Amino acid sequence: MRRSTDLIMDPDASSRVEPGARQPANGPQIRPSSRGDDADIGAFELAKGCAAQQTSTELCPDPLAPTTHLGRVKIIRGKREASFRFSGSDDRTGLGFLCKIDGKPFKRCASQKGYGHLKLGKHEFRVAAKDAAGNVDASPAVKKFKI
Repeated sequence: MRRSTDLIMDPDASSRVEPGARQPANGPQIRPSSRGDDADIGAFELAKGCAAQQTSTELCPDPLAPTTHLGRVKIIRGKREASFRFSGSDDRTGLGFLCKIDGKPFKRCASQKGYGHLKLGKHEFRVAAKDAAGNVDASPAVKKFKI
């Protein structure tokens, strides 16, 4: 017997997400049971309380990826240097970042990330936020620049 606070794991919920809504990063979504308004409200309150009170992803799954925001960019062409400030936001705490320049792989980094001895020409910097559950922003912040 289900109670009004029951949650159902729904692997196909992404097909019912409204356009422009925040998409889950990976895995199944949690959705309220479909037994009526009271059940939906109870499930929503339980999920909201879980996000606010728990930090363990075992007890409270975290299906939402963080977002990444690129801040101040400083390019010093004469010295062939570039530095980047960035931040991120998530429905929970514990963000880290992954950075890459040009064709190199992503590596862990922190805001303010600097690069020196850059070759003359075009470059591309990318940064993506990563939350404690391992969800990574699928659309990293990008800055194209020229030295």
